[in-house]
Amino acid sequence: MGLASLETPDPPDLHNPLMPAAVALRPSHLHILGQGGTVAEAQRKALALLDGILRGQASVLAFEKIFLLMGIGFVSALPLLLLFRIGKPTAGGGREMAH
Repeated sequence: MGLASLETPDPPDLHNPLMPAAVALRPSHLHILGQGGTVAEAQRKALALLDGILRGQASVLAFEKIFLLMGIGFVSALPLLLLFRIGKPTAGGGREMAH
């Protein structure tokens, strides 16, 4: 038994960014086929599963970008606090506006 017998006919494309998703979908694809589904149905369900995974990842990335933009907006607005005038305290506990 040599090394040639251990090789697969088509090695996986490890540089493909969708390869982990394709490997993750393989068990579900086989599961659908094992239940008596057709190949077309299995492919459709596997693509729907992949679509759900991609939409979830896109939502997380969108949230991260919005959170970053809100943080930048908050930090850039902090210097505006220096423009507020502070009144002098009065005897009644309130503040009198400086003229």
